Amino acid sequence: MFGNSAGSQFVLRYLALTNASAVDRAVASNSGIYMLPDLAVEYPGGMGGLDLNRSSLQRYFGKKLTILLGEADSDSTASDLPRDEKALAQGPHRVARGLWHFDLCKQIADRLGDPLAWTLRIVPGAGHVDQRIFDTALDVLAG
Repeated sequence: MFGNSAGSQFVLRYLALTNASAVDRAVASNSGIYMLPDLAVEYPGGMGGLDLNRSSLQRYFGKKLTILLGEADSDSTASDLPRDEKALAQGPHRVARGLWHFDLCKQIADRLGDPLAWTLRIVPGAGHVDQRIFDTALDVLAG
């Protein structure tokens, strides 16, 4: 499963909120904002209010997921970049937000005592919608 930008948000939410048993590998690239892996923050900002629990987080963090970021996707003035307070709290642009989210998830997984099965990849020179992102995603999905 692959999604870029808003598609990335779909991939992440699908993995977080369902069993996603048919998904062997997933790639989420260049998201503009991330849903918090926090059961105390109400959906859609977090995972709260949806009858999820600690095992839901463990399942989510155990997925074979690659967070893929384009190194040049760092335009904080991009017209399609969310700029509300919640988005800006995650960082000034997509690269910063992706790094922040990955680090947050790693910290939470460590706190739960479970490994984070995810990987983080940064594609040198790649922008927001870039063939290098799509090619890298295909390579990741191919294993």
